Amino acid sequence: MNEVYCICSFIWTAVRGWVTFDLLSSLAEPKREERTELLIKGIVTILIAGFELANYLTTETLFSNLLVAICAVAIALTGCGLYRIHFGQSIIVSYLFWVFIAYIDFFVQALFYITVVEVMGQKAILLWGSIERGLYLLICSCGIIGTRSILRKWLPIIVKEFRCNILVGLGIIIGSFVLMMYLQGIYLYQMSIQYMAVWIIFITISVIFVSAIVGYYVQQRHKLEGKIHQEKLGALWSGYQQMASLYQEKSTLLHDEKNHLLAIRCYLENDERQKAIDYLNDLSFRLQQKNIQQITGHEFLDMILSLKKQQAEQEGISVEFTFDCISDVKMSDFETCALFTNLLDNAIEANMALFPEQEKWIRLIGRRHGSMLSIKMENPIKAMEGHELGKILKTRKDGHYHGFGLKSIQGVVDNYEGHMECSSNNNVFLQTIFLCCL
Repeated sequence: MNEVYCICSFIWTAVRGWVTFDLLSSLAEPKREERTELLIKGIVTILIAGFELANYLTTETLFSNLLVAICAVAIALTGCGLYRIHFGQSIIVSYLFWVFIAYIDFFVQALFYITVVEVMGQKAILLWGSIERGLYLLICSCGIIGTRSILRKWLPIIVKEFRCNILVGLGIIIGSFVLMMYLQGIYLYQMSIQYMAVWIIFITISVIFVSAIVGYYVQQRHKLEGKIHQEKLGALWSGYQQMASLYQEKSTLLHDEKNHLLAIRCYLENDERQKAIDYLNDLSFRLQQKNIQQITGHEFLDMILSLKKQQAEQEGISVEFTFDCISDVKMSDFETCALFTNLLDNAIEANMALFPEQEKWIRLIGRRHGSMLSIKMENPIKAMEGHELGKILKTRKDGHYHGFGLKSIQGVVDNYEGHMECSSNNNVFLQTIFLCCL
């Protein structure tokens, strides 16, 4: 027994298990406290690593389809207990990741066998439990750890494509399972060098074909999301222009205040009381049309909040604003519009989705903390059993605009070195934002 290989093999399996859990955590919210989550992940990782090592010690085989399936299922089941993720999604991620790693290992093995063993006449040191294979697995472990961030970035996109194109996903999974049956024969020396060369060509073509399919669907989805994003930006810009126009009209009225007072004075001096009254009524009507409440001390923001409050109250939603004076806020008008219109639009949408018996309300609070502004948005959400935060953040029927609204908010938060938190409790959604903008 080679102790070096056993240690490296144990580390290799443990790394694959831990990275699989890490990938699952990138797709869903945790169910448990961080300490409990780490403890359970550690125990399961050690168990599957020990199980695979025990399989090698008893059978002296480097690869087993059954072992891959058992490890993938064990991690998928544990992942369902640790994160708010469906078992189907969890098993797809676990299985495909382990199969993907097996494919890479096989490809390297085949190339090594053809070039080093057959051409150069060296020993097949990577096809049995040697020190060299142990070091090879150790290098592979470092490679997986190094590419973990890339995998976390692309995994949600790949899973999304699988969910949108179920037939393609099933075809890839079934095809990979059939191919895995042949890979095990390679490790058991059941195929000759000719078969190995054929399978290298087959795998290369398969990888290119699958990559082309996945790349095509990802490209199409990105085009669709880009189009929707442009539509959202267009709607936001249109709203900004409308509010800027109203702001300009209000500023013009205030700027002409002296002239208005002079005109009224002239009417009164000429004893034309009725004309003065009519002039005041007309001026009052114009100002009431621009019914802007003094809420924050920031004229443009007050206009946004006032208009959104009117919109919400027309839908029967009670609105409460509580703000410190933030007239010196450093955000541009466009950023102010993007942040607060999306916050209030999301809250209005959530209220419109409530059951009839639920009370409709919105509470928006803004507080100064030195150079930092804290914003807290509260609104009720639809009373449902097992409501998940991920579902709350996607209430639009089309499933797109709401997500881009949050991206617009997050963009403003990032611009001002801020932080955003979302949570729900007792059918109330809470969104807290901190911005360094004062």
